[in-house]
Amino acid sequence: MAFSHTHAWTPGELNQRYLANRDDGLCIGVTPTRLMLATA
Repeated sequence: MAFSHTHAWTPGELNQRYLANRDDGLCIGVTPTRLMLATA
């Protein structure tokens, strides 16, 4: 199956985008993981 578009985000990118302004310091760990999106 071929995908017309793919994108992957690193934990650092997700932390910066979604968790940067939290007062409690919550962040996504440094495990080598990526969130991926693929559309057909």
